[in-house]
Amino acid sequence: RAVALHEEGLTAARAIGKLLSQATVQCSLANLLAHMGEHGRAEQLAGAALRLQQEIKADGTMVWTRQILGLLAALRGDYTGAHEQFLASLTAATQLDRRNAIPATLEGLAIVAVGTGQPAAAARLLGASEALRERIQSRRPPLEQPLYDRTIAAVRARLAEDAL
Repeated sequence: RAVALHEEGLTAARAIGKLLSQATVQCSLANLLAHMGEHGRAEQLAGAALRLQQEIKADGTMVWTRQILGLLAALRGDYTGAHEQFLASLTAATQLDRRNAIPATLEGLAIVAVGTGQPAAAARLLGASEALRERIQSRRPPLEQPLYDRTIAAVRARLAEDAL
């Protein structure tokens, strides 16, 4: 149902020619699809959203889009591409004072750290994310919780392996 509602919103945004709305809905739908496992379609939508955001110079919304593109790259094992997207997101979030976007970006960088065999760095990134979430009172969206839980489990497992 959520996908259908997003698709209706995207159709409406296109029909009335609201480019920022179109890019925002594309990004939101891409995020939803990414967490549902529909990575190919999510990547198409996020890529289209980023191109549109660049065209209309919507720097603030690119922070979120780059997070999604980073996540999708990490999920397909492209940790270099993921790192680049997350770093671009973190840089923009810092420059634009979008503190609420930083925790998710740190969590994305933790996924990259786990994937590249750096569980201690991943643990530090996750700790920083939690501390910042608490400080700015930013809750993790429920859609993102399962991925966060898997990341925590992977960090714990890798740290336990390293201790052996």
